Amino acid sequence: SRCSICAIYPSNINNRNKKSYSENKINYRKGHKNCMNKVKLISIDLDGTLLDDSRVIPRKNIAALNKVSEQGISIVISTGSPFELIPFEQLEGLQIDYVITANGSATYRVKDAICIYEDCVETEQIIPVVQFLMEQDIHMDIFMEGKGFCPNKCRDIIKKLDIPKARQEYLLNKRVWIEDPVSYICEKSLKVQKITINFYPDVDGTFVD
Repeated sequence: SRCSICAIYPSNINNRNKKSYSENKINYRKGHKNCMNKVKLISIDLDGTLLDDSRVIPRKNIAALNKVSEQGISIVISTGSPFELIPFEQLEGLQIDYVITANGSATYRVKDAICIYEDCVETEQIIPVVQFLMEQDIHMDIFMEGKGFCPNKCRDIIKKLDIPKARQEYLLNKRVWIEDPVSYICEKSLKVQKITINFYPDVDGTFVD
């Protein structure tokens, strides 16, 4: 067995020295018992980790997080989603002070929704990228200012993606739909936190690009 937090492996114990082995085995047990006392913070993903396939947090996960909080350990959400699409209504009651969003490009303080760190792609740099992607037969998400935007032309493509139905509904219902993302970005001088692209399978199973 292995302690997933302190990462102490019994298999690493040196078998050559039996006395040393016994001492190390005792130390391992002590370390496994006390490892939670050394942990100050845990960071956890949302989709496929904290959330199930229906984007719901199972009760057992809530119970586990509550147990962690009771031990004084800080919990940080670390996700690829934009800030405004984090299911805060499901996280209510949990002691979560900060969330890392858009794969690390923006960190927010939960209590006042303030972005305390941001590392975005500047407007003039992202425009040629978006122009190129708009010419492709793909689905594209653009994350800006904590929101998820999607070009109108991608609506039908979402229905072709090889993803769970709940994920399709999430993409269709939780995006800000815009006709021309290039003009939108230019007019508002927006910076981009993240772009996600998804390919859909053709009839022969290969992905269309």
